[in-house]
Amino acid sequence: MNQKWEIVDEYSVEIWFHIEKDHVGYPRVKRWEQLLAQPVIERDDYFQLESIPFYLKNVSRGDIVKA
Repeated sequence: MNQKWEIVDEYSVEIWFHIEKDHVGYPRVKRWEQLLAQPVIERDDYFQLESIPFYLKNVSRGDIVKA
């Protein structure tokens, strides 16, 4: 089933993701990465990511995440 998500409003929130270190401990200093997101209409705890992650490998801009 394809679910269509719609943006609720024009405001953004920050969602913080924990960064998993790689086998050599990179990134050494950063432990968290915050990404901007907009709430979607289907549920009040789902958001569409607006930012392009720098360290995270498992999410992308435009993904829907629960927070």
